[in-house]
Amino acid sequence: MFIRAYFFLADSSGMSGLVPVLHKVTVSSATPAATAAMRSLLAGPNATEKKGKVTTQVPTGVTLHGVTIINGVGTADLSPAFASGTAAAVRARLAQAVYTLTQFPAVRSVRFRIDGHYLKGSFGAGVNLDHPVTRALFTDWLPAMFVDSPAYRATFAGGGRVSGLANVFEAQFVIQLIDAQGKWLYLKSTMASCGTGCWGTFSATISYTVSTPQWGTLKVWEPSAKDGKPTSVRSYPVWLTPAGK
Repeated sequence: MFIRAYFFLADSSGMSGLVPVLHKVTVSSATPAATAAMRSLLAGPNATEKKGKVTTQVPTGVTLHGVTIINGVGTADLSPAFASGTAAAVRARLAQAVYTLTQFPAVRSVRFRIDGHYLKGSFGAGVNLDHPVTRALFTDWLPAMFVDSPAYRATFAGGGRVSGLANVFEAQFVIQLIDAQGKWLYLKSTMASCGTGCWGTFSATISYTVSTPQWGTLKVWEPSAKDGKPTSVRSYPVWLTPAGK
């Protein structure tokens, strides 16, 4: 099956934010989906993703002892290297893990253990691990326009939906889809449910036509208040398919 592992991708201004990346994993009774997803996160971006400037804040060599899910709380037990480094670095990888685990409906919040002992205390920006934490505590690691679907390098058929969160001026930004030859397939302003200092959800249906399967580019960007030119551009590849295929 395919799962999302959440890594980092920079926008046109150089600011990094979380990005969902599809990884194919093997799931079994011995390796449930949440465990496979965490292992994929710890393995880091593959060579193709690294070429696309996808990065991670999880240090190499972190071991996953296990994942349990009880009453909506997913608990990841990890080796000490996961909690090493600065508070900012730890908070970034906590964000990656929380987003990765909460992609599953059974996981509403997350706790962390290090070698069997609960990781506790504050890691800044309101992140206190004495209690289970949710995605809402890690919005400081999101780009201003966070696309949660489709994922990086995912198949995106015509009539599919682009959805996620945004915190932009007057809640407005632009979604753009470009084919392999650079032709614009879609370009339209989109509204989030909240903006200018608050996070709002967005969802837009994108219709397009291509004659052959090909790599395209999904872009989201905020128009400059000065001249309307794209700013804070987030872009990544998606696989485009002809209608009905």
